[in-house]
Amino acid sequence: MKRINISRKFAAGILVCLMSLMIGMQLMGCGGKAKEPAAITDQAGRSVKLPQRVEKIASLWPEATRVVYALGEQNKLVGVDSASRTCPVLTAAFPGIKDLKDLGSAIGAMGGGGTFNMETLAEASPDIVFMSTDAKEIADKVQENLRIPVVCVRIHPMLKGKHSFNLFPIIGKCLGKEKEGSEMKNFLEKELSKITSVTSSIPTSEKPKVYQAFAQDLLKTIGVFDVISLAGGKSVAEGGAKGAAWYSVSFEDVLRWDPEIVVLHGFGRFNPQDLYADPGWQKIKAVKDKRVFKLTLGWTGWDPGGFVVNVMQNAKVFHPKKFTDLNVEKEANFIFERLYGVKGLYTKLKHKYGLSL
Repeated sequence: MKRINISRKFAAGILVCLMSLMIGMQLMGCGGKAKEPAAITDQAGRSVKLPQRVEKIASLWPEATRVVYALGEQNKLVGVDSASRTCPVLTAAFPGIKDLKDLGSAIGAMGGGGTFNMETLAEASPDIVFMSTDAKEIADKVQENLRIPVVCVRIHPMLKGKHSFNLFPIIGKCLGKEKEGSEMKNFLEKELSKITSVTSSIPTSEKPKVYQAFAQDLLKTIGVFDVISLAGGKSVAEGGAKGAAWYSVSFEDVLRWDPEIVVLHGFGRFNPQDLYADPGWQKIKAVKDKRVFKLTLGWTGWDPGGFVVNVMQNAKVFHPKKFTDLNVEKEANFIFERLYGVKGLYTKLKHKYGLSL
C-alpha cells in the first residue's frame, strides 16, 4: 500500500479551510443566509439594528448614562453629554465622569438650542449612541450621516407623564446585559410598589394639594409629573402646559391654587427658610403651616433610583402617619448602592444639598 505524504504547508492550508468553513456555518442561518444583526425597538418607536459587539459607547442623554453606569459598562464610554458630566448623583458616585469627553447636548440641537455637533461625535467613533426620545430627529440624522446605531430612551417616554423603567432592559440588550437590565428594572418596580401599594388606595379627599417648584425659579413649575400622584398627592399645576415639562406661572396662580405643601428642588438654590421669611409666600397655606420641603432628586432627566427615592420622599411628607416605618435615608442609600455599588451615597447628597429627609 502506497503511503501518501502530505506536506506541513498543505496540511495547514486544509486546516485553515476547515476553520473558515466552521465560522461560515456559524454565521449562516438554517436557510443558508448570513444572520441578520439583532434589532431593537427603542422608546421613540424606532427600529434600530444593533452592532455585533459594543466596545465604545457614547451617551447624549443622562438617563442613559446612569443606566450604563448601573450596568457596570462605564469603562466603554468614550463621551457623554454635558449634563451627564455635571450630574450631582453621578459625580458623587463616579468622580471620573468629569474627565470623559464632552459631547455637548443633543436636546434642542435641531432648532439651534443644543451644543451637540456631528464632528465631535464622529471623532469619538462609538459603536452605539444613546439619546433621549426628545432627540428623535437628530438620532435619525446621526444614523444617516455616521452609520452608527442610535437608541432613544427615556423614563417618561415622549413626555406622556407616565414613568417606565424599560430603558434598563433596552440598554441592557444593546450592551449584552439584558438579564442584568431586567433585574434592575424589576428591583426598582418592587421598591416603588412599597409606596404605591399604600398610596393607590388613598381617597382623593385625603390627597394634599402640592406645588413643585423649579431649581432656579420659584415661579416655574412642572405640568407633566407623576411623582406627586404616585406619592398620594394632587399637583396643582398638572397639565398646565401641554407639550412641555416645566413652565412659568404667576404668583397670583400660586395664591389661587393655595397649595397645602410646597416642594423645592433638591439641587436648587432655594431652602424652606427662604419662603418662610418672604412676606409674599407667607400668604400661602403651605408656608403658614411650615410644610415646605426640599426633596426633588432630578437633574437633566431622572436618575432611575432618584425617581423612586423622590416618590418615597414625597409620600413620607404627604402622608406621615401612613409611612411611620419608612426611613427614607436608609431606603435611599440601599437603592443607590444596588444601582451604583456606592455606600452612603444618599446621605452624602442629603448633607451637601440640605435635603429635608
